[in-house]
Amino acid sequence: MAVDMVQLVKDQFEPVLGLDPTIEAAIPRQVEAQIALQGWIAAGLTDQQRVYISILATKGLIPRLLAKFAQEIQRVKGGPAETEFQNAVEFLKALQTELNSQVKAAAKQTDPADVETDRKPSPWTGVESW
Repeated sequence: MAVDMVQLVKDQFEPVLGLDPTIEAAIPRQVEAQIALQGWIAAGLTDQQRVYISILATKGLIPRLLAKFAQEIQRVKGGPAETEFQNAVEFLKALQTELNSQVKAAAKQTDPADVETDRKPSPWTGVESW
């Protein structure tokens, strides 16, 4: 049974899906975009690659949701909806932090070229330290 990338993204956003009725339509497009950015063919993806794509797609949609929810907070200032959107923003920020570490871990297995290193260039030579 193949991993359903779109469903994985929906599962991640489940707590906030009801706050943005347009997000469900954007998820498949984001998944397709991430596959294209990686240069992969959807039919040939392994389960590990599918999970990696779903993580990248989720991470890619978070800024959109944060911006939308920030606008909603300004619009509904002072009411119970403000608290709901503020909670959604906090959830998305926490999810974003978690996804950063998941991307690094998944990239090591599926696409080592995408792995960001924490190494900094040497101040004396300008070459990355090993």
